[in-house]
Amino acid sequence: MRIDVDHYLVLGVPWTADAATVRAAYVALAKRYHPDVAAGNPELAAYNFRQIADAYHTLSDPESRTLYDSKVQAAFDAARATRSSREARVAASPAYLPHAHAAARRRSLTVAGVVLLTFLGLGGYLATRSVSERPADSMLAGTEPPDEARRAVKSKPLPPIAQPSQFGPSPRPTSAPIGGGAAGRSLTPRLASAEVTEGQSVCVAADGARFTLVNRGGEPLVTYNGVQSVQASVQFFDRHLVVLTDIVPSDSIMIVIRRGRERGTLLYYVNPAGAIVQTIAAKCEGQAY
Repeated sequence: MRIDVDHYLVLGVPWTADAATVRAAYVALAKRYHPDVAAGNPELAAYNFRQIADAYHTLSDPESRTLYDSKVQAAFDAARATRSSREARVAASPAYLPHAHAAARRRSLTVAGVVLLTFLGLGGYLATRSVSERPADSMLAGTEPPDEARRAVKSKPLPPIAQPSQFGPSPRPTSAPIGGGAAGRSLTPRLASAEVTEGQSVCVAADGARFTLVNRGGEPLVTYNGVQSVQASVQFFDRHLVVLTDIVPSDSIMIVIRRGRERGTLLYYVNPAGAIVQTIAAKCEGQAY
């Protein structure tokens, strides 16, 4: 069942709002976002005004509002049932996750790569430290280390423990995903549900792509370029960054929401190998996270 936009979030009213509250919210938003008075991008203002008008027309009529409420409830029940069924299949078949589809295989390779890279970096650091301490021991014993040993200590580089992130020039928290082809696909645990805000964003990317984010209790619904809403996967979630995938069947795009002082929304285009090939900034109205 298709539910493109949460009309209650568009108008900023609760589900229990009466007709007078709905109309007052519509009048206030219409005065602010009407294309004739709104500042900034006129195309975005027109799109926002249409969203506001559609929400008011749906919620102001009792019959259409009742029908809309039933569709919303049915859509969330179906999404919850689908997720529960998928989790049950994964729990019943441990071999399903690594081999279910290409995205799952990439996630498995990412985890293996992070573990291997960490062990290599730690092992290299300990080996370098051990070699660098030998000259001091030799001096205490009254002997000089051979020239070959000194050159080996000076020329041996310290292997990196993590790659730089591709999410932008600003520094990322230590829990942010690694860069390269695995960017945005870390399996870092999410925040507790009590820390997940609810909201909605209506966005227009610099290349013309349009998408709507609806977040309820950490379960995101994404409408991309007018296609039917889908329940996206949260691949990364902390206080600084949210990464959403499984938005289109080809899994060729990711939506990244920066939080805190670096707040903003980005659209990532991903090639079949899982590497980010283009980053597009988006202008959004509202706050989903």
